[in-house]
Amino acid sequence: MILEDVASGRKLIEGRSADFDLLITNEPWLFEPFPEGLRVLYISGAPDREFLQRHRSPTFGYLQKPFRFQELLLSVHLLVQTSAEPCLSHHP
Repeated sequence: MILEDVASGRKLIEGRSADFDLLITNEPWLFEPFPEGLRVLYISGAPDREFLQRHRSPTFGYLQKPFRFQELLLSVHLLVQTSAEPCLSHHP
């Protein structure tokens, strides 16, 4: 499901968070606090470094713009698999 409107997307996620495996957004702070178990992929060309430090966890990932489609697929794969390490995806 692709949601383009943040307000309605937030309401939908809050009400049905168990139905979502992953949120991909360039404005993750608009969805805080994150529902329990929701995995978040933050995509940005100029990330908020403090925000990234605060959310280092196995359920939160970051992908630097611009990126290749394969890098997006890998980031999604790393987030949805169970992992004990934080998922921070970067490329040169």
